[in-house]
Amino acid sequence: MHDLLTDSDRITRGDLMPRLKRSKSMIQSACKCSDRGRFMGQIWPTLWKTVVCFTVLFWVLIPLSKVTDPQELGGEESAPAFNQRQAAAAHLIKIAASTVSTTRNPHYPSDKPAVRMDSQRVKHSTVKLPAAAVQLDKSTTTTGLPASVEGLIQDIRAAAMRVNGGKAVKPLSRAAKKKWHKRNPCTSREKLPLVYSRRKSTKDVDHDNAAWQAVFREYTILHRTCTSKIRNVTEYLQERITRTGCKFMVCDATEGSGLGNKILLITSCFLYAVLTQRIFLVPSSSLLCDIMCEPFEGSSWRIPDGRVLGLGPSPDFFASVDSFLATRGDDLLLQQHSKNVSAKVDMYATDVSDDWFFQPENRFYCPTEQSFLSNVTCIGVVGCQYTIPKLFSMPTFRPTLESLFPTRMVLTDLLRSLMLPVDSIWHEVEKVEAMQPDRADRRVGVQIRYFRGVEAFEKLHHGVDSRIKQCFLENGILPKQKTKVSDDAVESPRSSNRITVFIASLHNSFEKSLKMDYLQNPPANGENVTIVQLSRKLSQGYGVQDDAQAMVEMILLSFSDDIIVTPMSTFGGVAHAYGALRPWFVQIPPWFVDNPFNVSEPDGPPCVRAQTIDTCSHLPEKQFDCPHDPELHGRFVTDLTPSLKDCLVEDVQTGIQLITSTRQFPSPPAPRHFLSSSFNQDLPC
Repeated sequence: MHDLLTDSDRITRGDLMPRLKRSKSMIQSACKCSDRGRFMGQIWPTLWKTVVCFTVLFWVLIPLSKVTDPQELGGEESAPAFNQRQAAAAHLIKIAASTVSTTRNPHYPSDKPAVRMDSQRVKHSTVKLPAAAVQLDKSTTTTGLPASVEGLIQDIRAAAMRVNGGKAVKPLSRAAKKKWHKRNPCTSREKLPLVYSRRKSTKDVDHDNAAWQAVFREYTILHRTCTSKIRNVTEYLQERITRTGCKFMVCDATEGSGLGNKILLITSCFLYAVLTQRIFLVPSSSLLCDIMCEPFEGSSWRIPDGRVLGLGPSPDFFASVDSFLATRGDDLLLQQHSKNVSAKVDMYATDVSDDWFFQPENRFYCPTEQSFLSNVTCIGVVGCQYTIPKLFSMPTFRPTLESLFPTRMVLTDLLRSLMLPVDSIWHEVEKVEAMQPDRADRRVGVQIRYFRGVEAFEKLHHGVDSRIKQCFLENGILPKQKTKVSDDAVESPRSSNRITVFIASLHNSFEKSLKMDYLQNPPANGENVTIVQLSRKLSQGYGVQDDAQAMVEMILLSFSDDIIVTPMSTFGGVAHAYGALRPWFVQIPPWFVDNPFNVSEPDGPPCVRAQTIDTCSHLPEKQFDCPHDPELHGRFVTDLTPSLKDCLVEDVQTGIQLITSTRQFPSPPAPRHFLSSSFNQDLPC
């Protein structure tokens, strides 16, 4: 690479250009002195260009003759130096063409404007490589990353090379990239981070997680490699083919799941797929593929229907594990993590879902069961629960996850790279943003959910609306209002702050109440308060249009500086995770008690601040059920994993969550270990 750039410099700034210029001058002089000068004057530009071309051929093209076009390679090229040399060659050839273009005869006009060649232009041309080459170089570099993350990247690369016949995978050509992005546009991928960075009152988290971005790039290559080799993934899995060596993770939402539950389930499954180098697939029946961008450049995560894959039921798989170990005895248990031991069951594809808890079976999280699952071609999950905190409890994955997400902002990182809204939804978000005459100095989000429908709303909304307003005033989130006529005579500093309150709810009682309050009693300091609510549908829908509208409101909520959400609502949980916000929970009578319409006022303050940005995993099995791993069996996950805590009782007393911030918030009460098995199972997804 250095030699190529040196050749370029010699062409443009060294001894070659002066020689060419002197040759040009000599040719012009000879033409003028010749008897046939008139004829030569017409053809000298052609002669000059010939001299330049032969010189470039001698100095540039011959030394680069060994640089092969990747499209002509029969195999794959893996060395970053190949890409850099090829990029440099393209630049040098472009420089030569630009040099020739400066000698055009003014009497023969060209359809292309002349290119100005000066030292500043050449300097940038020879040093700055094309974006594609730089991106490839970054994707193949693991320097500076933690050892466990480097190990994960190497595992993903090795999986891609096995699929590709032992050869490294070529990058997508520029034409292929352009075609794919034209077919799968995703404006939000570029613009969504910019909106978060422009918030005035809340500084966005440092979402430039280099380790995760490197892993995501490598996984994208693996995904593309497998899907391009297989072509029809559904047929491949139906026919029980194994020739490529690809392994799969199919994740579908329980019928009737809301958008928040779908997103949390899919992100949980995706993280497991990355950790185990499985190709992640989402059935169209989830409807999620219709509202989210294709996340993996050059391939698709969509399959028509996961039910046609013939996934075996989870009890069969775990029974097969027990039978295999009973046959082999304790010898395998002592070596179960050794690469020399083959822990296999006769099963090509299996579902690992717990139909009662809407998530993978508890035994799924055990090391022994994972060693058997590593030899199963296709794993399926159907559910509606968030299980990433449980992945952090697994000894196999914990070191890698802690290094990959050092601040444990895992859900935020996953949402902003995997779950990006399609252009039609993003344009709706931009329309709402454009309706605001000026960008607000502070944005406040309110998400209100009544789990038992209209009847629960009628009984509870007066108390809920009152507590939300009280929460805002007590914590300085919304400005105080004039309450007396005498306040007009009191001199107070005037403020020009603009505050936007965005409300996401199926009902409009809080919107009307808040508007009436500020209409009758404007802010005491003159702040401008704007209240926005888009929909008031009274009941939740489950179609594509319903999910699209919910996605618009979820993204708009995530733009907030302060947000208050309903306890146990995954809609609010996803919104504050997108925005990297630590929410407030409005105190609301628990909906899961025997009398869901208990209207007694809860004790304590009107709202409680969350202990973390991460949302709550509502129904985890808090004790390991690992009969073949005695060191884990029966232990509580929160006792073994310092980064996991019980969720606040004001949110979900049966849940666990990741403590994402390095700041030391007040510790929650000592866990009483509310077990999910004792929980009322009437849980809406």
